[in-house]
Amino acid sequence: MFRWLLIDGYNLMHADPDFRDRRGGTFESRRTQFVSHVAKLAPLTAHRATLVFDGRAAAQEPAVRETRGPMDILYSSGSRSADGEIERLVHQDPRPEGIVVVTDDLAEQDSVRAAGAHVLGCAAWLEECRQRERDAVRRCRRRKPFRSPRLGDLFPE
Repeated sequence: MFRWLLIDGYNLMHADPDFRDRRGGTFESRRTQFVSHVAKLAPLTAHRATLVFDGRAAAQEPAVRETRGPMDILYSSGSRSADGEIERLVHQDPRPEGIVVVTDDLAEQDSVRAAGAHVLGCAAWLEECRQRERDAVRRCRRRKPFRSPRLGDLFPE
């Protein structure tokens, strides 16, 4: 389990086969579905997760942070990209070695690695989540079903 997962939102959204080719609905509705999808996956790999999107168009507008369940969502300010926000968060953290950044952007990968964070490509992180889901299902199937105690259980033979 990682301490903190920082996810490049649009980068992962365009790399995820479940969302890459999705048509219909507004972009906002697709992004909302994607956020819900990632909110279910993130706790499989990290104690804390932040999904970072490119945000405001106007340079003077500040970054916006929301919380949805176990995950924070950060929309960058107009003066900084999602990549810039992720790099800022990594560089400001006193323990960057506990951070994993999910992105396919090579320049961003180099920058956060240089600061001490770890990197996973989008496909690798999605596969890691799917593997953890499969492992959880296997563990559940191996458990014996709960059985209420019976009177005979109280008396030794």
